[in-house]
Amino acid sequence: MKVDLKIDSKYFNGVDDAVHVSLDTVQGLIDDVVLNLVNTQEKDDYSFAATGDCFVFGIKGDETIDIYVTQNYKHAILISDKDNDTWEKLNWSEEIEINKDDIIEDIERIGRELSDIKDSIKKCYFPDREI
Repeated sequence: MKVDLKIDSKYFNGVDDAVHVSLDTVQGLIDDVVLNLVNTQEKDDYSFAATGDCFVFGIKGDETIDIYVTQNYKHAILISDKDNDTWEKLNWSEEIEINKDDIIEDIERIGRELSDIKDSIKKCYFPDREI
């Protein structure tokens, strides 16, 4: 599937108005990302950190950790449309309408799921612990 995503479009959000961060701050973000990847138990993993106009992304592979650092970056988001098996671009300038009935339905569904989970949890007996 081809997705038509051009850098100079309304689908990209930039950090043009973000605060420029110092090299010390950038190094702190790099240190955080590397530490997360070194300490993870996963064989392959990723970690990222961002503040102001800086974004740090790290990828842990079998024998390497790749670190990407960028400032004054742009990014876009693609949203999965599972019904049509496609990816749609999020238009940052488009206002999203929220349907009150859909939200209420989601809350009720989540409540039912939580109730089912609660009902499925078995009570544990700890003979050496007073309850």
